[in-house]
Parts: sequence; C-alpha cells; structure tokens
Amino acid sequence: MSKKDGTDRKWVRALARLGRHPGVVIVTALGLFATGAVELAEEMIPDFEHFIGVHHGVMLMGFAGFVRGMTELLEGLGEVSELDRGE
Repeated sequence: MSKKDGTDRKWVRALARLGRHPGVVIVTALGLFATGAVELAEEMIPDFEHFIGVHHGVMLMGFAGFVRGMTELLEGLGEVSELDRGE
C-alpha cells in the first residue's frame, strides 16, 4: 500500500495537517456561529432577509469533521499496514 519512502502518503499527511490546523477550526466555528446568529436574527426581526441558514454551518462542521476523521483513519491504516509487514 505504501512505498518505502512514504511518498504516496504525503497527501494524507498534508490533509491531516490541514484538518488539524487552528485556522480551519476557527473558520468552522465562526461559520457555525454566524449561521446560528443569522437564524436568531430571523426569529427576532420579522423583516430580516437572509441567504444562509444553520444548515450551511452544520454542513461546514460536518465536512471539517469528515476530513479529520478520514485522515486519522488513513493514518491508522498505514500504521497497521507497517506493523503487518514488520517495519
């Protein structure tokens, strides 16, 4: 599954760093907060028009969680594969 030099897993490590990057966590949290605030404003202000809803924030949070989970899974599979080969 992996080459000896690990070049075929570079993209997994890069994706893992991206998923764990504080900037991604902050953007995801701000997106969820902003969409929640829009929904709150809609409830409080009768004539409030918006184009974004909480479902967009939930999708953003879900995508970020998916990226983190997949990278952890792929890293774990790589470690198990190395153990099976006795590396």
